[in-house]
Amino acid sequence: MKLYFVRHGVTDWNIEKRRSGQTDIPQLVDEGRKHARQAGEKLKDSKIDVIFVSPLNRAHETAEIINEYLNAKIIVRNELIERDFGNFEDKKATADEWDKFWDYNNPSTTGESIQDLFKRVHDFIDEIKREYTDKNVLIVSHGGPARAVRFYFEKMPADGKIVEFCPPNSEILEYEIKD
Repeated sequence: MKLYFVRHGVTDWNIEKRRSGQTDIPQLVDEGRKHARQAGEKLKDSKIDVIFVSPLNRAHETAEIINEYLNAKIIVRNELIERDFGNFEDKKATADEWDKFWDYNNPSTTGESIQDLFKRVHDFIDEIKREYTDKNVLIVSHGGPARAVRFYFEKMPADGKIVEFCPPNSEILEYEIKD
């Protein structure tokens, strides 16, 4: 079984460095659509059986574009929504504030905790492993869930600082899941 993960395509808020969290940005920009098509092209021979997607528009639009190359079933799952950014929602956080917000060892005092984000995403991956054992699965979601997926399969840095582990928009991550 393979699990693929794609972070949604670029939005105007990404360009402006505004923190979107669970704010539902209405659509991707042209660059975001272009990169989603490129991801679809790269994934077209991967034999994806099912696509799980966040309920937010930016992820869903990305999944729809990618699916033009895959023709897989798309299932919306709330577990894949971005982390609630609390006071940073629709704001520009300083680098220091943002580093602290993504420090696993120093839980944030605003929005959803990293631990809660990781638990919901890790529980979802456990469900995928149980119910889709012989399938190839694509998840289209956000930077927060991307970090949770990554550290499901890899060891987290001892210092807990994970801000830099957010993949670029529309980047494909691939993981092999063995029994």
